Amino acid sequence: MLSAATQLRTSRYNFHVPVEDGAILYNTRTAALLQFRGPDALALTKSLCAIETSIPPGVLTVDVVDTLQKGGFIISPYFDEVAEIRTLFQHARHETPMVLTLTTTMDCNLGCYYCYEQRSADQLTYAQLPSILEHVRTRLAQSHRQALHVDWYGGEPLMNLAFMEQASRQLQALCEHLSIAYTASIISNGTC
Repeated sequence: MLSAATQLRTSRYNFHVPVEDGAILYNTRTAALLQFRGPDALALTKSLCAIETSIPPGVLTVDVVDTLQKGGFIISPYFDEVAEIRTLFQHARHETPMVLTLTTTMDCNLGCYYCYEQRSADQLTYAQLPSILEHVRTRLAQSHRQALHVDWYGGEPLMNLAFMEQASRQLQALCEHLSIAYTASIISNGTC
């Protein structure tokens, strides 16, 4: 059990979800998730969601307290969660990659009923590549980002595969020249 001197409080970022055989506790600051089972699960998770409620010593076992602390569900009364989130936000603003979405074509080889895109033969060409590269170079210099992430998008981006391959090589070469990281992803129907 905890000593009488130990005082903790619930996180303001706890949420609970009732499930068939108990409840799930989720902390949005840490993204931790715990499942509780049994007749007292819902009452326990509800009590852990009461904003900044003190946890009396001896109510929970040391193992349970340790698990809840590791997940950020209960915290020291001196820990400022809002300040922590502000710090993480500022760090993310400066450390996340610059994201570039390139729509290689507005054409698609499927006709999905839920698609809202207007199909057309418009597509990116090699002639546009130098201006894309210059735009990326300028934005990276202005932002001081240390990474570039490219989202290949469309219609169906693989319908303009030759452009995508050439642009990928040149964007990777630019990133290597600037000593920054390069990553990419593609949104595709996967049929090409």
